[in-house]
Amino acid sequence: MPVVEAGYQVPSNFNSLPRATFSNQSGDDSGRLRTLIRDNRSTGAIITFLNSNTPYELGNINLEDNIHIRFNDNVHILQSAQGNVFRLAGENTSVVGRTNSRAVIEAMRSGRIRFRAALATSLAQNFLIQSLNIIEKRTTFTPIETTGTSANGTIRNITVQGEGSTGGWGLLQMQGGRNIDLINLNGLGGYTARLEQNEPFGRRYDDIVGRNLICRNGRAPIALFPNQPNGSVDFRRLRGNRSAFSADLGGRSSNDFSSLRLINVQNAYGIRNAQYRNFSNDQVPRLVPTPLRSNIISREGPFVDGPSIGGVRISPTAARIATVSNVRISRFPQRFYRYRDSNGTLRNMPPILTSSVRAEMVADSER
Repeated sequence: MPVVEAGYQVPSNFNSLPRATFSNQSGDDSGRLRTLIRDNRSTGAIITFLNSNTPYELGNINLEDNIHIRFNDNVHILQSAQGNVFRLAGENTSVVGRTNSRAVIEAMRSGRIRFRAALATSLAQNFLIQSLNIIEKRTTFTPIETTGTSANGTIRNITVQGEGSTGGWGLLQMQGGRNIDLINLNGLGGYTARLEQNEPFGRRYDDIVGRNLICRNGRAPIALFPNQPNGSVDFRRLRGNRSAFSADLGGRSSNDFSSLRLINVQNAYGIRNAQYRNFSNDQVPRLVPTPLRSNIISREGPFVDGPSIGGVRISPTAARIATVSNVRISRFPQRFYRYRDSNGTLRNMPPILTSSVRAEMVADSER
């Protein structure tokens, strides 16, 4: 059965919630906002940030049941060293900017704070993160993170600006979730959406829907690295723009997903904008044709920037269970991107890179 977009639903009590405004003052604004949330804990509230000529500074703000954040025009938020700007930790919570005048959240620079997303969900039920621009300065983590058993959520209309993400991160990192829609996510660097499972139990994926995910100058619009049985995942309209791949699909067993679909997937070639690891045991840099390797340059730690690699990179396990259709690559110089088929015939690189194709690309590029 096809996955149906559902995600966040407007709570029945939303229009009757009390309304409050929040204004900017000098220094860190976190304490005053926590007090306002605490004062409305019993009833919930819709809290609107007033426009300001100077940035708000916020960190470690927990959004409990029925707390909704809205923004007027000209709102800019700096992530403080205290931690997440907003952690959605209750039922019926949301952070929403204006459609035509998005609020800007500036992620903390590396060095002052590590491994703290600007927005995070923890056990959130029925949540919405929407219409935000995020300024990334190659921070040591993703701007948005979902953890625990977060469910029934929507993350929509988010664009990364600024320097972008490092190759090790990206726009969104998920560690499990159920009935979550990812719509119109426009990343810059890293993976736009990364679905991982770093714990052996308790963080399962099911009914995850992705629509119109873009990755500019990064690794890929999506990455799936499961390590336990999961439910259905359905991604459509994935666009890599000068990225390494259009999708990166790993896997360990045929039970990784009950249903895995990728439909309408594309990557447009860039000569020195894609990101990938440069570990000595990583195959990816070797997939760059030898005449183009002079375009690979070092970046942070084990990562490099260089030419795009191809379309969908897929493991043998993922290839057995996935439905992948309408995959395209564009602007690739095919005179370089070639491989030898099982008969030894030299052919243009296909848009879906199985392990056997990648092996022959490596072999041919080394000849």
